[in-house]
Amino acid sequence: MLTLRFGFVGLLALSLGWLALMTEGSRGQTTAKQLEPYKKTANEPGEARAVLVGFKDGSVSISKPINAADQAAFTQMAQYLVNRVTYPEYHVAIPEPTDLQPKSADKSVAKLIDDLRKALIVPPADGKITLPQEDYIRELGIPLNKYLSEILIQEKGKMPPAIIRVNAARLLAVACESGAPALWPTVITLINNPETPPELLYYSLKAAEGLLGGFDVSRLSRLAVQPEEADKLLFDMVRALEDVVLKGPKIAGKVYIESGSQPILSTDPNAKADRLHPEQIAAVQMYRLQAIRALARLRNDTIGGKVKPAYEVRPIFTLARVAVGDPSITPTLNKKEIAEAVLGLVRVNPSANINLDELAYAVSYGLRVVYSTKAANSDDTTLPWKGLSGRMNIALQDWLSAISKAPRLVPKQKESISSLVKKAADGLLNPSINPTVGAGGINPVKLDLIDDWQRDNPPANDRQLFSDVKTFKLNYSK
Repeated sequence: MLTLRFGFVGLLALSLGWLALMTEGSRGQTTAKQLEPYKKTANEPGEARAVLVGFKDGSVSISKPINAADQAAFTQMAQYLVNRVTYPEYHVAIPEPTDLQPKSADKSVAKLIDDLRKALIVPPADGKITLPQEDYIRELGIPLNKYLSEILIQEKGKMPPAIIRVNAARLLAVACESGAPALWPTVITLINNPETPPELLYYSLKAAEGLLGGFDVSRLSRLAVQPEEADKLLFDMVRALEDVVLKGPKIAGKVYIESGSQPILSTDPNAKADRLHPEQIAAVQMYRLQAIRALARLRNDTIGGKVKPAYEVRPIFTLARVAVGDPSITPTLNKKEIAEAVLGLVRVNPSANINLDELAYAVSYGLRVVYSTKAANSDDTTLPWKGLSGRMNIALQDWLSAISKAPRLVPKQKESISSLVKKAADGLLNPSINPTVGAGGINPVKLDLIDDWQRDNPPANDRQLFSDVKTFKLNYSK
């Protein structure tokens, strides 16, 4: 049985990814002697460091095909960046091995993460990077994946201690922000494998969010060996994430969160998966929320399928199902999950095949479900209302700006979405950001503004999200 203690009270800590792991077994003590057998080689990269600086800033070109010397430089740097996470001194105090203590700046996991970030090229929000930068991302990703996989993907019973695993998984999540193709299969494997330890699964979902956040179809196609390989990587990733959202993680029947002043995530190998207990539901919702956040990073409603039609995916449908609280998804979706799905929906660039009025109605429906809690109780604290409403306001305004510039849309469609954004701001978001007005007056959430919009803008598509295929019908919660 594996038990992990969370260092922050409440599930908010989990949703933010702060898995402050202590240890297995004794719940609190890990010694350098216990970690020593898992230590891997991590030599100082020496001249390789200077070589990679030249590659990264573009002053030196990477040979094509890459020569042995250039490849060795990437390998040496990746080994140094990753394998130091197996060194005991980054996890426990030396020479007092019985206490887990904060580390000095140069011997901390935070330092390892910072070093890795400095070595990466992370595509900016607009996705614009040069071809030499793409080469750098690809070539560094290959050895990073090799060394991370050697720690994270091992035979059952041969995994390193949890404290090494979780910090290596944190490095994986950071490395994936580069979008390197070599990392995609590793992340997909970790998400799909029912034997993946619970803390690795969480960070694998974070890694997927990083990969999809820097995702660009044309870039992945150029970096992959074959265009079809890029399509398959994306297809497999989206399907893996959709499975977590729609079916729950594969470890759902064996993972649960023990309640108490410090929630503890545990796995019981003898647990039966026929019925989820409340503690298990909390764990499933934690993983599902992170999978939703990953899918919400995609900007297209239809992806892939140009090389091989079977690899086409439409992840916006899964987000829409969450937003409308599809009752077939169990355990029941919570408000935080629905809110993240709505944020994902309005970030998507709609294609010609999307039924925009159905999409807008799904957005309105999700918004109403989420903010009904705040409307019922102005003092509610179950969600971070100001922060969420600020994010939602930015996303809706960006959506409105994109829609207003879309040449194929008729004025009525643009007016409908403009009206929805205004009513959401006036009725839901602004009251949540500024709950009081004047001298202590109440600025209540007004659901009736959304009700008015829904009455005036009923979709006429039989709940079908797409016009070209009639298999994407939404099932709204009652």
